[in-house]
Amino acid sequence: TRVIPVTVTMFDERFIHTPDRDYTQAFSSIISESDLASAKTVRVIGTEEFMYLPIKFAEYLEARRFGVLCHATTRSCIDVSTPSDKNGIYCRDTFGSVYSEDRETYLYNLGEHTDVAYVITDGIISDSTVAQFAQLCNADKIYFVKINWEKI
Repeated sequence: TRVIPVTVTMFDERFIHTPDRDYTQAFSSIISESDLASAKTVRVIGTEEFMYLPIKFAEYLEARRFGVLCHATTRSCIDVSTPSDKNGIYCRDTFGSVYSEDRETYLYNLGEHTDVAYVITDGIISDSTVAQFAQLCNADKIYFVKINWEKI
């Protein structure tokens, strides 16, 4: 596992997602720090409300012919179906939030193995966060991408 710090420039007092926003530089930084040489499948995980950038990164990887699964943690606890019902929510994992130590978050349906996993967050990547995701991700390589906002 490895933490990759990436700075994303913020153009005003709040980060505004726009359809024409170019994330190529940030995504190139992430990939240049990763070993994707033999990877065919990739899992991308966002954290809580911070999911737009991870979704855009998943699209970026799909455009480069990777098989991509995209997830996001949530504060919502959802009932799960039976394990034999693979069309629904069949698996729930619980762990601490990257934004607040006293809050639980959930991640669903992580059963399928992938070659590489990225956990992309603007939250705090602690040793316990790394340990929990490393145990759950079911991937050969796991990268934690810490997004650092920079105003100009």
